[in-house]
Amino acid sequence: MSNSREMNSLGYQTMATITFLGAAGTVTGSKYLIKGKRATILVDAGIFQGSRELRERNWTPPPFSVDAVDAVVLTHAHIDHTGLLPRLGAQGLTCPIIGTAPTIELAQLLLLDSGRLNEEEASFRAEKVGSRHQTPRSLRRYRLVRHIPFDTWPQSLRPRTALQHHPTNSTR
Repeated sequence: MSNSREMNSLGYQTMATITFLGAAGTVTGSKYLIKGKRATILVDAGIFQGSRELRERNWTPPPFSVDAVDAVVLTHAHIDHTGLLPRLGAQGLTCPIIGTAPTIELAQLLLLDSGRLNEEEASFRAEKVGSRHQTPRSLRRYRLVRHIPFDTWPQSLRPRTALQHHPTNSTR
């Protein structure tokens, strides 16, 4: 008798996989890709900050197709959790960006400010310091594609696939 369920190496049924794409071995660049049978979710889309080696990771193509992502879920607005959204948007990311209303509102402000600072730094490097790039690169300003506030949950992403927000009240 054949078992049609996918099993992992330990003999357990595989329901979903999680791939740590950042904030592993460093504290910046938070990104986690969750792939299930029915949906692919990117939790956070942060930039790497710090050393040149870390910052160069922001320009490495992601190890997943942005077209395959059904939603981006933001845990909070910090740039090391949201700052790669402009780059992913330039690569074709069009899925919903999901977060609480305050997270989305603050992320939009931080992304605009971060984009402006990044463009200023790129311009400064081009004029004064020099850059190993012919035209210094900048993570451009970006508006969130679309957001779904957590207060309208559960959110259906696809048939039989939904996300549910459970507040932790950790700040009370």
